[in-house]
Amino acid sequence: MKSVKRLVDELGLPKNRVKVKDQRLNVAEFSKKLCEVIKASLSDVKDTMSIVDMVGKAVELGLSVDESKTEAQRKAAEDFAIEIAEQTIPDYKKQQLPLQGDKWKRLSQLQMEEWRLNKVGVLEMEVNATQLQAEQLKIRREQNSRTPSTAMKSFIQHLHKCEKEKRDFLLKWMKLKLNAHSRTKMVELRHKFKEQCKKKDVKLIAELDRALVDSSLGTEHYMREMGLIYEFSTSSSTADEISQLPGLAAEMLLDGYPLELLDGDASNVPERWVTDVLMELHKKVGQRSRLLVLTVLGVQSTEGLKSPDLAQLEDSYEHDNQLATFVIGLSDVTIINIAMENSTEMKDVLQTAIYTLLRMKMSSKKPVCHFVHQNVAGVSAQTKNMTERKNLLDQLNEMTQIAAQMEKKPSIKEFTDVLDYDMDKNNWNIPGLWHGTPPMAPVNTGYSEAVAHFKRNLLQTVKKEKLREFSQIPEFLEWMKSLWRAVKCENFIFSFRNTLVSHAFNNLCKEFSQCDWVFRKEILSWQTQAESDILYEHSQSDTEAWNTLVSAKRIEASEQIETQERKVKEKLNNYCSKKRKTSTSDRGLHH
Repeated sequence: MKSVKRLVDELGLPKNRVKVKDQRLNVAEFSKKLCEVIKASLSDVKDTMSIVDMVGKAVELGLSVDESKTEAQRKAAEDFAIEIAEQTIPDYKKQQLPLQGDKWKRLSQLQMEEWRLNKVGVLEMEVNATQLQAEQLKIRREQNSRTPSTAMKSFIQHLHKCEKEKRDFLLKWMKLKLNAHSRTKMVELRHKFKEQCKKKDVKLIAELDRALVDSSLGTEHYMREMGLIYEFSTSSSTADEISQLPGLAAEMLLDGYPLELLDGDASNVPERWVTDVLMELHKKVGQRSRLLVLTVLGVQSTEGLKSPDLAQLEDSYEHDNQLATFVIGLSDVTIINIAMENSTEMKDVLQTAIYTLLRMKMSSKKPVCHFVHQNVAGVSAQTKNMTERKNLLDQLNEMTQIAAQMEKKPSIKEFTDVLDYDMDKNNWNIPGLWHGTPPMAPVNTGYSEAVAHFKRNLLQTVKKEKLREFSQIPEFLEWMKSLWRAVKCENFIFSFRNTLVSHAFNNLCKEFSQCDWVFRKEILSWQTQAESDILYEHSQSDTEAWNTLVSAKRIEASEQIETQERKVKEKLNNYCSKKRKTSTSDRGLHH
């Protein structure tokens, strides 16, 4: 208190500007009085200014201000923002970032269809594949004929001419300006999206999901467009400038900026661009590159794996399963991020990824797998957590056995035969970030401590790993291409929610095949006898009797088909009823 009084005297503060908490006063009442004092003091302030407008004053006071050094970069970012503000973001993207639009998405779809047809290899399919190739070539020519937009020319020129520090400032300014511009629209769309998720209107949810993707705009979209400019380029007047793009992107990688391998919006990998950027990086490090691929897989929103709200959309499972398989297949270490509310969806995706890796014969690479359980209340409840871990592993083991059985791989018996996982060492419980409900809730220090402990352990494990040979960039690229080709060829398992669903469908197909065979055999047997009867009657040269027999056989044919159809339906209904009873019994035993 003495130091406070001395400070008041030195600054000459009036007594009404000083509040001392009486010990008899509780915190709530003191806070109320403090707010009153602050309001009273602010009422006397005539001139106000924003933090941005205080730059000049800060420089006068001798403070170091970034803005004074980066005026050119701020101006460049503002020019982008002004151009964007003149129209809607979807319209801006169509005009200034056209290569990542519908044509790119259509090309991705065509490539996927072609690979899947080639896998089948039937002559009729080969004809369709030729048609798909022709459409792909047409799209590539259209994409190649586009000259870079004014926004992309400006963006690339700024990146080229700026040294590292100025390039960093430009991208940070752009990020701030783009976020500020899109924030209002995105908040409105997210609110509508949440409302429709409650109403479960699938059509409107799909439209709003598309609108959210179309209305998002960040520096990553400019980097994606830059990659596609290179991906579709051939010899042209601007070839020299375009040929320098991989080197520029490699420099930015060394500076800490990310490189997008898989375009999640289009579900495609621009292989030429990714390959040339990483090979440039390989050269810049003296061809002594060593890669440790660390990936995080978890349920998110419109990016990454879909939330439960989007699981009802038509292509949601295929999107998630493709992404999960690609991510796990590339990894040396995979972190499976499971929030308590999304654990079922995450297990479904993981099951399908395991099945697909087995199906594609890609299981020779065995990533280390860590499970991070988020929002775990009461981390100290070790017994309960151990039980949940054991249940999770039992379920994954069961799904792995089913997948191995379907793919005729008897050597695969457990989840750990596919992914390197230790139930005791590779499970991490992370408490919630907040104590209570934001924005007034304090930060939970246990969250930071748990994350730091996990990070420290992860780094130590990697350093101790002497047996694992980390791949160089050329090896990684070959693996990435072969994995992506395998993912593109796969279409059966991706369309199912999880291994149990695909297993049930597979068994149903077998049952139906047997019914179909019996149906055909009975009808063929009847048809053979009917033909014999008709031919015999015809040989007797009695036209009227022959016509009568033919009419009778037509009626009998319809009756035979109806009878056999009824038997097939009864058999399939009995099969499904039996399976439902078995499933219910199994769930009771598991509980």
